[in-house]
Amino acid sequence: MPLDPVSSLILDEAGALPSRVLVLDDPTGGLVRAAAALGADARAWSDDVRAERLVAPERRLADHEQDWVPDLVLWHLPRSLSALEDYAQHLAATLPAHGRIVAGGRVKHMTPAQNTVLGRSFREVSASRGRQKSRVLHAAGPLPGPLRWPQRRYLPEVGLSAVAHGNVFGTNRLDDGTHLLLRTLARIGGTPDAAAPPTRGTALDLGCGSGLIASWLAVHGWIATATDVSRAALLSAQLTARANHVDVALRRADGLAGSAPNPST
Repeated sequence: MPLDPVSSLILDEAGALPSRVLVLDDPTGGLVRAAAALGADARAWSDDVRAERLVAPERRLADHEQDWVPDLVLWHLPRSLSALEDYAQHLAATLPAHGRIVAGGRVKHMTPAQNTVLGRSFREVSASRGRQKSRVLHAAGPLPGPLRWPQRRYLPEVGLSAVAHGNVFGTNRLDDGTHLLLRTLARIGGTPDAAAPPTRGTALDLGCGSGLIASWLAVHGWIATATDVSRAALLSAQLTARANHVDVALRRADGLAGSAPNPST
């Protein structure tokens, strides 16, 4: 199966592959297969569980493999600058001094601000020529520094704190849709006066993002589960629940699919 234009350009721009190659957020699984076919010890890490399932289990970078450090990262760029910053800072803290990044995207989703964000974590950043409406950014010379993500924000409109990684929709802000939903839930369900409200039933926060809705539900007496396809979202939902002193179950799944929820605090 041929590579998509972005993956193809990333691989061509990477040149000769070193021994260890990390493929980050490959949406099809094709890039990690191509890197492995060229002889690299290629591993894939995906935020999205749907992309992760397209990668053979033996090619997935497991959480316990902390000693496995790549020399090169092949990366499908995220669209948001907050996600780019979060990833870049973690990569700069992980890569060896000679490590480099080849990160690609569709031209219509790329901006000069991406170069600026990468430049805060890497000494050298440059852009390739475009091809098939795609472009690549090269980054080298990691500059490890403080990690700005996850970030916590108190939201007085709902009386809760939200904690989020950069790769989460809306990060730790209260968007209009969520605010409207929580106001509606408060109006139709009422707000219990007791410090420890009685259990009202079970509730599912589908596509939970930062987990703010799940935490609000738990505060108001519901047994809440936060579900999302994103690792970053579930980590954020866990941190949001802790910040608000409630228990929320977490499930990384596509919609209602997946395993039974696991309790988390």
